[in-house]
Amino acid sequence: MSELERITARRSELDALAEELGKQLQEVQAEREELVIAERSCCGWPIRVVVPPSASVLARRPPRTRRSCWPRQITCSRSLRH
Repeated sequence: MSELERITARRSELDALAEELGKQLQEVQAEREELVIAERSCCGWPIRVVVPPSASVLARRPPRTRRSCWPRQITCSRSLRH
């Protein structure tokens, strides 16, 4: 195998790897967006859904809840204060 053939073969391998990594990156970005939506839904924060104009299904905002991700604040009664 000549040097030029090895270079061409390696370039082809790298092109395939770049394509695979690009697909993985898109999957990771999509999953991260889903996690942001789930987190906001859990915490009762407003959710902004961006729907491309070509989408045929309208996205609906989930019902808002009053739940909070933060623990409730504990207050002491007067009898416990010194």
